[in-house]
Amino acid sequence: MAVTINDVAKMAGVSHTTVSWVIHNDPRITQKTKDKVNKAIEKLNYHPNYNARSLVKGKTDAIAVVTSFFSTYFELSVLRGIETAMGNCKKNYNLNLYSTSNREDEVLNEILYGRRADAVILLSESPSQKIINDYNAKNIPLILVENYHDELISVKSNSIKGVRMLQIISLV
Repeated sequence: MAVTINDVAKMAGVSHTTVSWVIHNDPRITQKTKDKVNKAIEKLNYHPNYNARSLVKGKTDAIAVVTSFFSTYFELSVLRGIETAMGNCKKNYNLNLYSTSNREDEVLNEILYGRRADAVILLSESPSQKIINDYNAKNIPLILVENYHDELISVKSNSIKGVRMLQIISLV
C-alpha cells in the first residue's frame, strides 16, 4: 500500500498539516522540524499524491497536448518546442499527450470534465463550438496550433513566407 502524508506525520511526530508545510517550504516551520519531516519522507520513500493535490488546489499543473496521431515530424517538433518553453517556466508542469484517433470531442470532454489539465494545446485540430464554449465557461485555455478561431489563442506558421525567405537566402 502507498505511503501517505499521515504515515510521514506519524513517524515524524507532527501533524499532516506540518508535513504539507514542510513539502511546500513554508517559512513558519523551523529547520529542526523540517529535518525531522524530511528524514521521515526519505525513510518512507514518500511521494505526494498529485491527484489528491489537484483536487485540493483546483489545478493539475498539467498541460495537455491533443492531436489525431503523434506520428509526424511536425508533432515531434511542436512537442520539443513546448518542452523547451516549459523548461523556462518558474513553475513545473507535466505534459500529458492525448491522441484522439478521430474522437476529438470525446477526448476533449474527458480532459475538461475529468480535470486532467490546466490548459490544452490542439495540434491541427478544430474543436466544435460546443467544446469551445465549455472550455471558456470553465476558464480552461484552448490553444490552437496550425489552426485559427476568433475566440481562441491561435498559432499558425506562414509556410508561403518561409519558402519565399528560403528562396531569397539561396540567392544570396
